[in-house]
Amino acid sequence: MKYLIGTDIGTTATKTVVYDLSGRSVFKSEFSYKLLMPKIGMIEQDPDEIFNSVLDSIEKVVSQIGKNNTIAGISFSGAMHSIIPVDKSGDKLMNAIIWADTRSSEIAQKLKESGEGFAIYKNTGTPIHPMLPLCKIIWLKSNKKNIFEKTSKFISIKEYILHKLFGLYVIDHSMASGTGFLNLKNMKWDDTALRIAGINENMISEIVPVDHVLKEIKDLYAAKIGIDPEVPFIIGGADGPLANLGSGAVQKGISSVSVGTSGAMRVVSDSPIVDRKMRTFTYVLDESHFTIGGAVSNAGMAVKWFMDDFGGKIDSTMAKASKIKAGSDGLIFLPHLTGERSPYWDASLRGVFFGMNIYHKKPHFLRATLEGIGYSLYDVDLALEEITGKIDEIHLSGGMTRSKLWIKILADVLGKKVLTMKNDDSSAFGAMIVGMKALKIIDNFDEVKNFFRISKTYFPDAKNHDVYMKIFEIYKMLHDDLKKDFENIVKIQEGNDILDQL
Repeated sequence: MKYLIGTDIGTTATKTVVYDLSGRSVFKSEFSYKLLMPKIGMIEQDPDEIFNSVLDSIEKVVSQIGKNNTIAGISFSGAMHSIIPVDKSGDKLMNAIIWADTRSSEIAQKLKESGEGFAIYKNTGTPIHPMLPLCKIIWLKSNKKNIFEKTSKFISIKEYILHKLFGLYVIDHSMASGTGFLNLKNMKWDDTALRIAGINENMISEIVPVDHVLKEIKDLYAAKIGIDPEVPFIIGGADGPLANLGSGAVQKGISSVSVGTSGAMRVVSDSPIVDRKMRTFTYVLDESHFTIGGAVSNAGMAVKWFMDDFGGKIDSTMAKASKIKAGSDGLIFLPHLTGERSPYWDASLRGVFFGMNIYHKKPHFLRATLEGIGYSLYDVDLALEEITGKIDEIHLSGGMTRSKLWIKILADVLGKKVLTMKNDDSSAFGAMIVGMKALKIIDNFDEVKNFFRISKTYFPDAKNHDVYMKIFEIYKMLHDDLKKDFENIVKIQEGNDILDQL
């Protein structure tokens, strides 16, 4: 038997899935790692811990495949927007600053308000926000001069892993389009963004297509994971665009929604689309497939925060929450625990429970948390439909697919049917499909349409949708009314941080 391996390097875990050539998943493994939060607004990860998790994840499935079978290739998906400064030897100068980090908020806000901010958005398709490596590099230049001056390359976690495996600095178009540096018109590094960051193109990696093949992995790592050094590796792409590909959401009127640590809604277009209100992003899959969408920063992260901090067992609390009617008896949650990305791109936003009364119990708060995440995705949906057209169908992937209640809430809030797939690891599956194309097992992405097998379809409840739309109006009003208060509370918080340091 021949197998292809898709490895998805996510925010909190690496998942590796083995597929046969019909697209059926055969084995899978998952290894998690920690988020490091040294201060409010700072969220980092140890790239070496992630690298070891990637090796362990691949090693585990390779041992299950057996020596009598063939590994045709290994292809990658990766979480976007991380940045790691490395020295001339490729060694890290600090931990990876990940997408959720907001330390460059002030820099991002100033750039966003400038004329150059909109020019960068028009050229690159990436809204100005602290998540961008562009803003993180400017922050490092201003606040960590000793690290900035020692830096030979600024790279993402996926690039760090590939450099360790192959000794090369390469980045695919898909990952590059999430940096704030890739000009979508010529698919080269953008001169304006480079100038503003104070770097040159030699300080970032060489850009290659998503189906670029890497060969001759270092013998040390080939032995570690148990493969022949000649097994081809495919660079793959970013987790968002690959989730669209991996869930079959590549046609007009169909959106991919991925909900894991964060969440996102995306549609595929044959050309880049720029929103004059700067609410959405454009990321590249290849020269004829662009994903247009918006990401929300707090999804599974918000649920985990609630259960970790307020205790209890998730299954029993979820069961009780399912018995509460739509709208959580008047309890509303703004889920912006780490600020928010689309459609606001505002790192100062904060989480709020609104409408509490003495009758609300823990299951109300959990249900309100799930509904709040639904409202944030509906907010993205409205912006996306305005610029790309009506969306009729949602293809869902990520950890959310494990909760029937959460899926039902999403369908009711959006007022659209939601489909789950039997291959629910859509980014890993998308990476595998790119691997098939790279190895010429298929000629184009259209050939894999028969690989997609629907697991279940959820239809919206019209009455619940009406309730949610009334509450959504209040949700939006809270955003508008509290905007200044959010900004002020962040200033007070930052002031206290300074006092603590003194």
